[in-house]
Amino acid sequence: MQVSVVLVVFILLLFNLGGWFAWKVSQQRLDERLDLQLIEEGRSLRVYIEQLPLRVEGELDEAALLDASLYLREVARESTLRRLFLFDPGGRVWFDSREEVSPGQGEPLLVADQEQLEQLWQGQPATTPFYPIQQGYAKRAYVPIRDEQGMPVWGLALEAGSEAFA
Repeated sequence: MQVSVVLVVFILLLFNLGGWFAWKVSQQRLDERLDLQLIEEGRSLRVYIEQLPLRVEGELDEAALLDASLYLREVARESTLRRLFLFDPGGRVWFDSREEVSPGQGEPLLVADQEQLEQLWQGQPATTPFYPIQQGYAKRAYVPIRDEQGMPVWGLALEAGSEAFA
């Protein structure tokens, strides 16, 4: 009798661990797929922005910035992305689709993403893990915007909520 109880407990434990492992693997694969999806969307958006002379001799070009803002605003309106914002290496936001940050002001949320920003300023796209927001969960991707020499001079953040991944 005791042996059969131990065997049943062992089988149940093994079954639950197998289910948990399968759930973790599928969650990790989904996370990787969503990372790639956000990064690819960011890469396609940056093609247009990199054609604009956002800085001329170190000075911000207002006309080019307006052009980039209009383009990103239209993209944000037509996409399922929760938020798009364009920022400089100092963390100042120059376009925000949700207007959470005024142009030229710092984005406080960037402080939490230092690891991703280090990767971004080295020229590589980066993504955050899922994080809680009021309407569920979201994740953010950062894509570098490069100058004529191929150096990252701007960051484009794409934030997607749970509804974008449904």
